[in-house]
Amino acid sequence: MNTWKSFRTAIGAALTLVLVTGMVVAPPPDKQPPTKPSNLSVTGKIAWSVSLAWTASSDNSGQLTYRVVCSNGQSVNVPQSATFVTFTAGLQHKGTYSFHVYAFDAAGNNSKNSNTVGATLPADTIAPSAPVITATNVGPAHIALSWSATDNGSPLIYKLFKDGVLFGQPGSATSTTVYLLEPETTYTFTAQARDNAGNWSPVSEPFAVTTAAQDLSDTTPPTAPSGLWGGPYADGSVEFNLNWTPSTDDVTPQQYIVYDLYINGVWTGVTVGTPHISEYGVFGDNFIELIARDQAGNESVAASVTFFIP
Repeated sequence: MNTWKSFRTAIGAALTLVLVTGMVVAPPPDKQPPTKPSNLSVTGKIAWSVSLAWTASSDNSGQLTYRVVCSNGQSVNVPQSATFVTFTAGLQHKGTYSFHVYAFDAAGNNSKNSNTVGATLPADTIAPSAPVITATNVGPAHIALSWSATDNGSPLIYKLFKDGVLFGQPGSATSTTVYLLEPETTYTFTAQARDNAGNWSPVSEPFAVTTAAQDLSDTTPPTAPSGLWGGPYADGSVEFNLNWTPSTDDVTPQQYIVYDLYINGVWTGVTVGTPHISEYGVFGDNFIELIARDQAGNESVAASVTFFIP
């Protein structure tokens, strides 16, 4: 009996120990910041960037991230595995900037800031390279183009010319689609790039593209635009907005379907691919007709809507 009593006592003590040691106790919050990065230095600079390096921080958690801060209000994060960065955010040639770096851990503890360093960037006198143009899609009535140029770090804007005439306004886009072209016709494109310092590249080599022939076997028109609706933008204005559900076609991709717009029986223009258009009507009733046209020239049944502009 004494042996059985001793055994029960031992079992009870063991269970108590298991219950006590099995309790989940939350660890104390991490309030210890990483050590300060040190020895921040400028290791290089060009017209649009500054290269920086520093001595690593450490943290009791073993995990941290660096944040490099510039006097222009921009900053970048750098992973723990790197103690260097080439900073470009918001920098301008000939600008003067200061930088510092600090470390932070997953608990949100920030280290003290490193030393501060400064840099004045040189003027950019290097022009971008001449753009290279390629065709990404060609149909009977459209040519899709893309282009690119290289530079020493500045953002670029481009001018595109079609048969020697400026096509659209200069901008940062590097692709476009030229619509409403004639089948089996050759068009020549050139481009020029400019950096933020005003340096223009040489004009690109001429890029000639011939549109495809119309598909004479395609005799099926697109579906009629559906859900057509429209109305004026504001009281006292004859400008209106028109929207619809796009048509579909058995041959022409949806983005290349042309829409002819008629206002009170008068053709006023076209749009391609997009299911909306802005135009000007008249005060009073406006009878709107919209006809979809594929690249073989087949026309849909007209969709129509009437609205009143007071």
